[in-house]
Amino acid sequence: MRCRVIPWGAQVFGRNPLRAAGTEEFEPMRVLIVEDEALVALELEELLLDGGFEIVGRAADAAQAIELGRRHRPDVALLDLNLADGLTGPRIAKTLVHERLATVVFVTGQANLLPSDLHGAFGVIEKPCVGRAMVEALRFLSSHLCGKATKRAVPPVLRLASSPQQ
Repeated sequence: MRCRVIPWGAQVFGRNPLRAAGTEEFEPMRVLIVEDEALVALELEELLLDGGFEIVGRAADAAQAIELGRRHRPDVALLDLNLADGLTGPRIAKTLVHERLATVVFVTGQANLLPSDLHGAFGVIEKPCVGRAMVEALRFLSSHLCGKATKRAVPPVLRLASSPQQ
């Protein structure tokens, strides 16, 4: 899938079909996983691969995340807030969004530390989030990024930013 990286709330006009509840075909969303706990990153990678997504890389710190974002330009970066090099998630999010490298979704157990605009991220998924709930949240995101109108509600595990990405 190479739909445009767009701000939350913006008008989109993409036409890529997506699988809804596992019934339709879709092109895989390209995902960058930014997580410093190796077992968590591996579990997330396996879950997403099983769900039909393509993993472009894994990063454990800010330098790796930004370098992989620039190199691969993923559709989405799943970003932990607190990484091996400290509380660098907000800085990574700002860079990826500002340079239009990826749509960012925080995946963190510390969502209470994020401001309502989520540092420009599309949304946040609170840990622990497992299995089907994570896949459904990312399919909802895919639908939005490709401009596919959906009448589905935002999945309960996904909290959207309260203001558009800048």
